[in-house]
Amino acid sequence: MGCLTGVVVRLCTRCLAPYRGGYLNDFRHMAARLAQARRAAGGNLGDPTNCPGPETSGTAFFTCGPAWVGVLNAATCRPVAMTGWNGMVRVAL
Repeated sequence: MGCLTGVVVRLCTRCLAPYRGGYLNDFRHMAARLAQARRAAGGNLGDPTNCPGPETSGTAFFTCGPAWVGVLNAATCRPVAMTGWNGMVRVAL
């Protein structure tokens, strides 16, 4: 699922104008749902009872993708991105 975020980001920045609006709309909806599903410690989605350990690859896509494309509200996106970034730094480094 994390790589899907990366693909949609690339589509949003490279697709033809007539199609861009639909992809951007999908991306905004996806980013909003991902923000709701983020774990408090900044990690990726998932049920902590089934996947209790940290996960960084999907978290990286979910953190960098929305921040990179520049189409989301910064006031909403930044806290989610920073939570993900801080979670990865604590776990991966």
